[in-house]
Amino acid sequence: MFCRNCGNQLIPGASVCPKCGCPVQYQAQQTPGGYSQQAPGGYTQQTPGGYYQQAPGGYAQQVPGGYAQPEKKGLSIASMILGLVGLLAWLLPLLGYPVTICGLIMGISGKKQGGKGFATAGIVLCTITLILTFINSAVGVYMGLQGLFS
Repeated sequence: MFCRNCGNQLIPGASVCPKCGCPVQYQAQQTPGGYSQQAPGGYTQQTPGGYYQQAPGGYAQQVPGGYAQPEKKGLSIASMILGLVGLLAWLLPLLGYPVTICGLIMGISGKKQGGKGFATAGIVLCTITLILTFINSAVGVYMGLQGLFS
C-alpha cells in the first residue's frame, strides 16, 4: 500500500506515513477479480504502478508516471467568491482594496494547488474589480480636490 500524499510505500499496519506524516485513512483488502475494497461503496483497481486516482462512482484510475493528489479547491472557490463580492465592493474603495487583494492572493495560491478553473475566474474578477476600485479612488480624490463634494 502507498501513501496518498507522497507515494511512499507504507509499512503494513501503519497509521501514518513515515515519510510525510500523513494519516493512513484505510487498509485495502485483496478480493477476487483484481479489486481491493477500501471503503463502503469504493473500489480500487489493481494496477502495475500501484498508484491510484479517485474517480466518480467510487472507482480509482491509475495515474501515468506518478501518484495522484486530490485537488484542493478551497482557496480557488474563495477567490471566485471574493471576486464576485468585489463587483459590489469597488464602489467603496475602503472595502474594494482588501477584498480584491485577498481574492488575488487566494486565487494565485489556489491555482498552484490544483483548482485552476475557479482560481482563474477569481483572479480575472479580482483584477477587474481592483482596476475599478483604483479608478473610483482616483475620481474621488479628483472630485475632493476640486471641491465638488461641498
